[in-house]
Order: sequence, then structure tokens, then C-alpha cells
Amino acid sequence: MIKIKNAKVINTGLILISLLMGLLVCELFLRLVSHGSDIMPMIPTPDPILGWRLPPLQSGLDARGFRNITAEGDFPIVCIGDSMIYGAGLPFRYAVPQQMSLMLGELVYNMGGPAYGPIQYYQLFKESRNMHPRKTIIAIFMGNNLLKAYFMAYQHEHWKWLVNESGDDNQLQTMSRCSLPVDFAKIDFQYLDPEKVLLHSSNKGGSFVRAVHEFLSSHSAIYANLYERMVKPLVQKRLQLPGVYFYSTAIDTVFVPGGNLRYLDLQDNRVRRGLLITKKIIELLSTEQRGNHDLLFTILPTKENVYYNFLKSKNIALPNEFECCVHYEREISRWLNNVIKSNGFGFIDVFPPLEKGATDGVLLYNHLSDCHLNAEGSRIVAKTICNALKNN
Repeated sequence: MIKIKNAKVINTGLILISLLMGLLVCELFLRLVSHGSDIMPMIPTPDPILGWRLPPLQSGLDARGFRNITAEGDFPIVCIGDSMIYGAGLPFRYAVPQQMSLMLGELVYNMGGPAYGPIQYYQLFKESRNMHPRKTIIAIFMGNNLLKAYFMAYQHEHWKWLVNESGDDNQLQTMSRCSLPVDFAKIDFQYLDPEKVLLHSSNKGGSFVRAVHEFLSSHSAIYANLYERMVKPLVQKRLQLPGVYFYSTAIDTVFVPGGNLRYLDLQDNRVRRGLLITKKIIELLSTEQRGNHDLLFTILPTKENVYYNFLKSKNIALPNEFECCVHYEREISRWLNNVIKSNGFGFIDVFPPLEKGATDGVLLYNHLSDCHLNAEGSRIVAKTICNALKNN
């Protein structure tokens, strides 16, 4: 009897050891075949000028703290932006700058930073001069860049001078307001300020389960991949909160019209101030160029805007929040386009090819509720920018 029990214990132990060894092999395999930035989380640190930076030479980042193989030498082309340019949620090779590099056959430096906005773009443009680029592209994302500009200018001593330098609301009188009724109580997002999300969400506290989740996400490639690919999709496609999330079987992605309305609502003073600060940044960049004319702009749309006409063509009734966020985005995009061109910059319009892809029923964005382009959406943006560069 004792021998049988001992045999069971030994067999159980061998099974557990085999499982652990198998998991270890899988963990090592994932780390070997993936770029470091594909599997390890980004852990930003405070920065007095940019607000936050990603630490150099960690999580697959280069010596400057950006998502590149190397930071050494000069780069013919530099792309500056937020997580859309960084390529959040995408393998390294599918980020817009990396796809551009393959299409053009020359080095393209990825200077995208998670939760960055127009003020950071201005600073990064100045830093990028050390790389002596032939062309630089700044990508303004309509999803949240205006509020990023607002919070940076109002909360950081280094940039507070922009508040008074950006002018008054009279500059925005040409843009119309959305007249549809919206219940903002349903979409009162607490984390409009990106700094709270990036620098303070990791504070100690919360449940034991959350602590275990954060530890495993930071230390296990297997867990991080399973969570992103299996757990989040199961949860987020069921988040049918009226006015906040919207999902239609017509296209396999979760829209967040309520969140984007918060970021684009021209009746919100923070949005208006952020827009005026963005205008001031564009004017300052015109001065920084000093006649070189190497800087181009593009505006990256939200998936709500890209898929709006597609959903309408399917006779899908959209909530007022969806209608209003698209209305404001199109008004703001037109206004910013005029600001960009009036300051002598070239503009690359990526919206038409993205909308065409949407009209064809192609999934261009992450299928979850976040805003990021998937590999195909990034390919379209990269191809459109490359075509514009060849013609310049």
C-alpha cells in the first residue's frame, strides 16, 4: 500500500515537472522568436520635459528608449507619434515605421511613444535633428491627442507658457457643434489624463488577483500572450455599455464612441484648449524647420470615423455618441488640415485609403475596444506615406 502511494506521488511529481519544463521551453521559445517589445510590457518613467519616457535598452527598446533595432547613426526618415506609430498591440515588424522601412528599402526610425501628444512631438522633432533625417513625419491621432496637449500644457511647469501663447476660442468659431442629445453621465471616463494611466496605475494596492495578474503580465511571455489573445476578447465583446461601447457583427471590432466623444467634444473647454495648443505647436514647428521643408504631417483617424460610412451602408443604427464623435472628428480634422497647410507643411491624407479598406469590409483596427491599427491598417498607412514620400 505504501509503495502504491509512493508511486502515485512520484508519478504526480514527474507530471508536474514535465508540465513545468514544457512551460519553460514555451517561454524560452516565445522570447527567442519574438522581438522584446512584442512580449514584454512597457514601463514608463517620469521625465521633466516629455512627462514620461520608456527606459532605454529595456523591453526590446533601443538606446534612446524607442522601438527600433538600433539608435546609432543617421536615419533618412523619422516617424514621430504616439502608440499608433509605436505599434501598440502589434509585433515589431508590423509597426508603421518598420513596414515603411521594408517598402522604401531604407532605414526609418520609429519615434513613437505611448500616450504622447503634440507637445511631445514638438520636443521629439527637435531631438530628431541629431539623426539628420531627409524627411520627418508627425502623425497626429484624433482619438486623444488634443487632451494630451491640454494636460501637458496645464500640468507641467516646463510647458505652461503654451497656455497663454495659444490664443482664444474665437479661432474655433467656424466649427459646428453636434446637436444630438448625449447623456455624458454614462461616459464619464476618469482616465482622460494619460499620465494617470501610465505613471500611477501601477501604484500598490488593489486585490491579490490583480497583483498576480500584473506580475505575470510583466514576467511571463506565455501569460501575456494568452491574456491578450484569449481573455480580453472574451470580456470586451460583451461590454455592451450604452453610449460607451458599440459592437456590430458587420465588422469584428469593438467601437468606443463614448470615449472618443469625450476626447473630441468641442463643447468641452479642455478639448478646445488642447486644439489651440496643437495649433500653436504646429506654428512653432514651422519656425523650427528654418527653411528645410523636411517635415510632413498626417492625421490618423479613429476607427469610428473610418467605419462610419461602412456601418451606415449596412443600415445599422448608430448611437448619438457615435454620430457626435464622428461629426467632431471631421470638423477638427478639416480645421487642423488648414492649419498645417497654412504653415507651409505637406500633408499626407491616409483617411481615403483606410476608408476604402473599411468599405471593402476589411478589418483595419484591433478587434478589441482599444483604438490601435492592426497589421493591415498599419500597412495601408505605411504604403500611403511611402507613396507620398516618393512624390516629394
